[in-house]
Amino acid sequence: MEYPCHKLPKDKWCDKHGASGFMGHTCLPTQKRSDKDHRPQITRQQVQRAVNETTVKLFDRLDNDKGWGTWLSRHEILGFLTEESYEVKKAVHEGTLSDVADELKDVVVGCIFALACIRADKLDW
Repeated sequence: MEYPCHKLPKDKWCDKHGASGFMGHTCLPTQKRSDKDHRPQITRQQVQRAVNETTVKLFDRLDNDKGWGTWLSRHEILGFLTEESYEVKKAVHEGTLSDVADELKDVVVGCIFALACIRADKLDW
């Protein structure tokens, strides 16, 4: 385990005091996995596939479900995000990976639609 304090001179280490000269680390340990070079990499094509899936779902939802009527307020956008955040959380804890992906697409679709409503200057308040 690598500790942030160990990158400092030894007299600045957080674990140098206490009974017998050691009290344990008070700094947070870092994990090498958090370094972007140690994470598995994703391709541009994989990202584009996710964008394409979301785009298809957006227009399907507008054409066949919601319609093209705008959201009218920031509060309506917040209500959507609150509900969908709950659905993502529920899918993470109780669902499959496919369920999580579906819920994330719902969030993205709503966010794109909300941004379009804002950019079209359609919010009343």
